[in-house]
Amino acid sequence: MDKKGAEIATSTIVMILIGLVVLVVVILLFRQQATAGAKGYGEFQKQTSPDALKKCNNIILGRFCAEGSSCPEGSTSVPGVWPDCNTVCCER
Repeated sequence: MDKKGAEIATSTIVMILIGLVVLVVVILLFRQQATAGAKGYGEFQKQTSPDALKKCNNIILGRFCAEGSSCPEGSTSVPGVWPDCNTVCCER
């Protein structure tokens, strides 16, 4: 009995299984990155809501609360009353 036919079938099955494993890994990585991107988009949406624009701490606008009584070098103070900031509100 000739065994070459069985060897070809076995190698083909092994290659198909390896291809399926690679495909599953690629799909899982894509899903993970898409989920992380969606969470980032949700955070961006929170930062740009009308209520968020009234706060000092805003990544999108580059504003933050200063640690001391003045803004660090390279930043300017933003006038106004900020409910989320007890010190000076600064902008980069």
